[in-house]
Amino acid sequence: MVGEILTKLRLAQNLCTVCEENTFEGSVPLCKECSLSLSGKGFYLPDLIPGAKKVRAYASYSGTIAKVIRAIKFNNIRPLLTVLGQYIREDLGNFIEEIKPDLITYVPVHFFRWYRRGFDQNRDLLMMAGFEPKKVLKRIKHSPPLAGLGKEERSRKVAGSFRVTDAGQIRGKKVLVFDDVLTTGSTAQEVLKTLKQAGAGEVYFYFLAVEY
Repeated sequence: MVGEILTKLRLAQNLCTVCEENTFEGSVPLCKECSLSLSGKGFYLPDLIPGAKKVRAYASYSGTIAKVIRAIKFNNIRPLLTVLGQYIREDLGNFIEEIKPDLITYVPVHFFRWYRRGFDQNRDLLMMAGFEPKKVLKRIKHSPPLAGLGKEERSRKVAGSFRVTDAGQIRGKKVLVFDDVLTTGSTAQEVLKTLKQAGAGEVYFYFLAVEY
């Protein structure tokens, strides 16, 4: 609660939500210096998610990009999605051109979290990047934030979390799944299993950031 109040005060003063020192212009609460430091190179993550055809991430979960992601997810600062979308557009677009998926989808938030936050950051980030995702998955199990949990505990928490809304959309198809952060891979493995059980052909993943 105190953090949210302080965040609002900083925004009211036009202070960057990341460095809290420089001012920003416009509707995105990020200064020019912090915005420029969001630039990533993109890289592949071979064998990190067994069963996935290819896995790619835009950047490492550190520095400015980690702070921006946390500001979006925990302080509900939605405008930051705009600048992230601009940065990932080219790398994600190149990956899409390479793999040529039949459809692009995303790891959804649970309804309770959507209701509290007011948006689904993964869906909106894809939209801000200029792509039209399809909602293939529904999150049917609500769990608290998984930050700080080990792989086994994460796997237990996310087991049975998803179902496919319409198996006909993905049966035999090449599916690209977008998610914001890859940590242990537990959520991705559960998503992969759910899609495969529903008949998906090849499954690919693209992450905004990967935490080592």
